[in-house]
Amino acid sequence: MSDSGGDRRLWLDLARRLGVVFALVAGIALFAWVADGHYPIQKWLFWRYAGYWAAVLLFVASCTSLGLRLVRLAGLSARLHERVFVAFALGLFAFELSMFVLGLFRLYYWPLFFALPAVFLAAGAKPALRLGRKVFRRAGRLGAGHRSAVTSALLLLFGVLGIGMIYFLILSPHNVQFDARWKHLALAEDYVASHGVRRFDEGWSFSTRPHITSFVYAWGFLLPRSLLFDRVELCAHLELGVFLMTTVVGIPAMVRRLVPRARPGWVWPARFLFPGTFLYDSSLSVGADHVGAAFGPAIFLVLLRVVDSLGPRACVALGALLSAAALTKESIAMMLIPTPVAVVAVAAALALWRMRRASPEARLRWLTGPAAATAACLVFTAPLWLKNLIWHHDPFYPVGFRYFQGQPWTSDAAYLYQYGYVEHQFARPVAGLAGVLETLKTLATFSFVNNDYPQFHGKLPVFGSLFTLLLLCLPFLKGTRRIWLLVVWVHLGLFAWYWVHHQDRYLQGLVPLMTAVVAAVVVLVWRTTRLVGKGLTAALLAFQVIWGGDVYFIRTHAMAGSAVIKSLDLLEAGYKKQYTERLVFEGDMVALRKALPKSARLLLHENHAHLGVGVPSLTDWLTYQFGISYGTLAGPPEVHALLSSMKVTHIAWQPERSRGWDSLAGDLTFFDFVLNATGERRLVGGHFLVPLREAPPPPRPRSTVLVAACKSPKSGLYELADLTAPSFGPERGRYPAPRTALGPPAQLAELAARAEMLVLEPACAPGFSAQVAGFTLAAKRGAPTGTGNPRPELWVRLRR
Repeated sequence: MSDSGGDRRLWLDLARRLGVVFALVAGIALFAWVADGHYPIQKWLFWRYAGYWAAVLLFVASCTSLGLRLVRLAGLSARLHERVFVAFALGLFAFELSMFVLGLFRLYYWPLFFALPAVFLAAGAKPALRLGRKVFRRAGRLGAGHRSAVTSALLLLFGVLGIGMIYFLILSPHNVQFDARWKHLALAEDYVASHGVRRFDEGWSFSTRPHITSFVYAWGFLLPRSLLFDRVELCAHLELGVFLMTTVVGIPAMVRRLVPRARPGWVWPARFLFPGTFLYDSSLSVGADHVGAAFGPAIFLVLLRVVDSLGPRACVALGALLSAAALTKESIAMMLIPTPVAVVAVAAALALWRMRRASPEARLRWLTGPAAATAACLVFTAPLWLKNLIWHHDPFYPVGFRYFQGQPWTSDAAYLYQYGYVEHQFARPVAGLAGVLETLKTLATFSFVNNDYPQFHGKLPVFGSLFTLLLLCLPFLKGTRRIWLLVVWVHLGLFAWYWVHHQDRYLQGLVPLMTAVVAAVVVLVWRTTRLVGKGLTAALLAFQVIWGGDVYFIRTHAMAGSAVIKSLDLLEAGYKKQYTERLVFEGDMVALRKALPKSARLLLHENHAHLGVGVPSLTDWLTYQFGISYGTLAGPPEVHALLSSMKVTHIAWQPERSRGWDSLAGDLTFFDFVLNATGERRLVGGHFLVPLREAPPPPRPRSTVLVAACKSPKSGLYELADLTAPSFGPERGRYPAPRTALGPPAQLAELAARAEMLVLEPACAPGFSAQVAGFTLAAKRGAPTGTGNPRPELWVRLRR
């Protein structure tokens, strides 16, 4: 009887459980049916973002997995945080190099998206599994022994809030910064469209500069069956993945080296004590600065190992990390590389001095490590210098033009590089003693003044000042030798930054190092002071947080205005049932892509932002390329020959617009060519698009230009070659006298009949109609900022 009653209870218990399961399944099904009627489940953005996160986890895991194998090969045994982060940084660089090498073999096809991470995971499977078990065991002990659960919870909440705020910004691809749209992402897209790494025949300078981060983004662009929206968002998530590893793992690893037994969970939120992190364009916006910043903590951690023994294997690992910084970006290189190199040199010199009485063989052993590091740097940076040497005959193209015969190189390229790029583009102090003194002063004041474009946030300083302020405490604390090393490193980086090009966004490469100093000083102050000291420290931190609390909401985005609002609009679009419209990004460029054949090679005239065009492309923007200068060409046949040699098939330009960076002769030559010597013109995505004809246009005499201007050049008839004065530098505006001067206003129509082109300032030609005289408006000429160039209209006579 008892057995029967027990069986009955078991069956009843099983029935209740099945009933609960059935009820939950029914509830989910009902909920899904109701929800799908309002917002189709397959249209949820959740699925897209879950896919991005899956790819990011795959990327981070694969980099760390291979990196763990490299850490073992380098003999870098270390604590958990340190080992994981150095492994990730080495794996990240290996991933970038692998993508570059695979690109040389033209292997950029969608299977590579899965194959490369799979190879990396397999290569480091054993050490990764051992590490995973150790992390799992430690995770079970988290929080044990902590006396201040409230403090831990508050710091964790602050850090998680900072991550959440940044993540909300990157939900929309419209958060992508301007430079990423025409450099980092555009280059990645071009490589994928070309199925590999290629030479840019026009000499586009960004393709010859350090840009290895673009190979990470190129992997993101291999995402199969995806829209431009997806590929850009995946790249944004990849940048976030690197940022999170640097913040949550790298910074605590540094601080534990600076302050023994510092709690990792207490220090990483200090990264968000720099409010500029939340503001365009210092925030995460798919650039290279935050990726390059990952190598700073790794270099510091490996450097500490190297100076102890100067072992060859550790030195090679350091050389690899220094090379990674060098290949990421010039600003990253100049801030992160000189100090570690100097430290290794001093360590080697001291070691040799201590062994001055030893045998030559023993002394030579101490030089093996630095020599191995030097050789590693030479080999690992070959994707920059050797590629440039082979493709452009100048390892530092275009910078090395004074010492190498770089190609391509127009007759006016040296002048344009000096005055249109170096002198015009860079924010730097004056040369000489005054500039040195100004830069030294900036070491203390850089965070108290605005070092950014004034149109963004005016004179408001937003970078964050805790690094500078907390240095006042450092002389009164003990055990700070390594902190002082980091402080010197940061200030040497600051000097280089201000001396070369001081924009706040470039400092992001130093922020992890600054954060480690801030966190270390706060921990030491907290340990060594009583209630008053702790209270004042908390007040200083709170002051910084409150002061920067509104930075997140300042509308400074160059294209989006407010990335916050763009993310809100994206999320609201589902409610509005704008399922397709919300996924449109860079619609004009995508329209061009749809209008072009897959085999096209597009020349974009004076247009930086070419992300989304989806085919290999070239730019003719002067001072950013040195192979195309229309003003130096004799006429349409020469233009056709040059573009044909670069395999251009189509040309696109914005209607009736000239940026004014080229000379008048250059502008007129281009518009005369596209209006008279190309195929049928059509308007696509806000651009005129024309195919390049296979046959060159017939030669004709040099064109005559009528100028009707208020000031310069003087009004009259010119040959086109007379109007080659550049838009920059000391030769700007230096035109010869007209071949036929313009007399009374009535003579304007008479001279116009003799001209093929017209430079017209309407205010100085009253009553004259260029259109009636037989001309077509080609462009209204702009002026580069700060040049004060005139802004005339350019008219061309059609010969079709």
